[in-house]
Amino acid sequence: SRWSGPGYTTTPAQTNAPAYTQTPVTANGSVDDFIAAAKQQLGKRYVYSTEGPDTFDCSGLVFYCLRAVGVNVSRYSASGFSQVSSWTTVYGRENLRPGDLLFYKSDGSSSTYVTHVAIWLGGGQILHASTSQGKVCYTTWGSWSENNFLFAKRVFD
Repeated sequence: SRWSGPGYTTTPAQTNAPAYTQTPVTANGSVDDFIAAAKQQLGKRYVYSTEGPDTFDCSGLVFYCLRAVGVNVSRYSASGFSQVSSWTTVYGRENLRPGDLLFYKSDGSSSTYVTHVAIWLGGGQILHASTSQGKVCYTTWGSWSENNFLFAKRVFD
């Protein structure tokens, strides 16, 4: 070919896609390790039904970060995570602690069926894989949370 031979080299095409790496597993990790693992995923794209390391949906993010700190848990939907009976159920924003998993119903729905899970960071801050933002991001507790928050689960006591 005209592009091979002495003096010609081929290099892979440059892309703007970020290079992601797997978050290392921290056996018996703490709530702080869990939050740190979640923060490492900030900016990664939201893709339905994915669990990392490059793309996440809401429950895939929780699954990935729990596994990263040594919590042996199955891959559930948001609704499935809300039903793990070994985790303490917490009601009311005032009772939340950093690392609690927040469970939400659909926007404006009168149903109590869980459709979204997020991670409480404290101080009004939430970290989650957002469909509307299209990525893992921070959000603040606002009217959407006020209207759609159902309860939380405490994985780390």
